[in-house]
Amino acid sequence: MDDVILCLFVCLVIPIGMSMLILKDRSRYLVLFMIFGMFMCLFAGQVNSLIQSLTRLDTYTMTTSMTPVVEEILKGIPILALYFIFKPERQFMLECSIMVGIGFSLLENGFILLSNAGGITFVMALFRGLGSAMLHVATTVSIGFGISMFGIKKKTFMPGTYAVMLAAMVFHGVYNMFVQSSKLMYFGIILPVLTFIPLVLYVVKARNKNV
Repeated sequence: MDDVILCLFVCLVIPIGMSMLILKDRSRYLVLFMIFGMFMCLFAGQVNSLIQSLTRLDTYTMTTSMTPVVEEILKGIPILALYFIFKPERQFMLECSIMVGIGFSLLENGFILLSNAGGITFVMALFRGLGSAMLHVATTVSIGFGISMFGIKKKTFMPGTYAVMLAAMVFHGVYNMFVQSSKLMYFGIILPVLTFIPLVLYVVKARNKNV
């Protein structure tokens, strides 16, 4: 299955990357960060597989404890790099954070659908697509917002960044726990919606205010 996700990554990145030949300025950076998100998903799959092989954790324990930690740290890397290298305005940080989350969920969903092609239904694909996208966007936007807010002062940057990363990990772990529960599955569907919509509305409102 490692070959499948690698082939999927290549097939998606090539056409998406080609769009950067005609895009300019801000749009080009947004597409680039979506590719970063896809690469982090590919890398996270390798790291998670290695951890599971070393610890021999069962799937439930792995996805509710280790996977959220690995994925949120890796998703935070391009956002931290953006902040340290360019010191961008908060709005641009949030937009790039959104694209990292979208890229991550795009590759993750594609791989999961391919892995379960025989038993997948349209409704399952719909809920999977919405839930995963909202989850990863919500956590990456939270990380981007926290870094831009706490980075104003050196004293608050380290503890503030640690706090938002930890919150993203916990939120991700709770989501994974809900969606794997037969009784609490619908809470897993609702949870990302309750966080995604307010965050996106904030980003859109802030963007319109700056126009």
